[in-house]
Amino acid sequence: MAAHHAALPGVLFSPDRRQEGEGLLPEEDVQIPGSYRDAMSSKTPLGKAVAGACDELDALGSLERQTLEEAEGLLKKLGFKGSLFAAPPQQEQQQQGQQQPPEGQ
Repeated sequence: MAAHHAALPGVLFSPDRRQEGEGLLPEEDVQIPGSYRDAMSSKTPLGKAVAGACDELDALGSLERQTLEEAEGLLKKLGFKGSLFAAPPQQEQQQQGQQQPPEGQ
């Protein structure tokens, strides 16, 4: 078996990672006990962990958007006339078709 497995072009996965699932190692997969109410409170360990995870997701989302904006700027310099943020025309038509109520109702 090779030292690295290429699942996607240019993306390598270390053999110490599980091949399926999220790829967390057991020591990375910390579980904090608590209930739904604990998760909703910023004063409990679980609530603090949830808030931290949300903050991390927000930061990652911002970085992704920034990267896409930079990529779009580079593509426009190369003559790309579209937008990375616009839905493809076929997808827009499907979404509009789903939003319209069926005829006769």
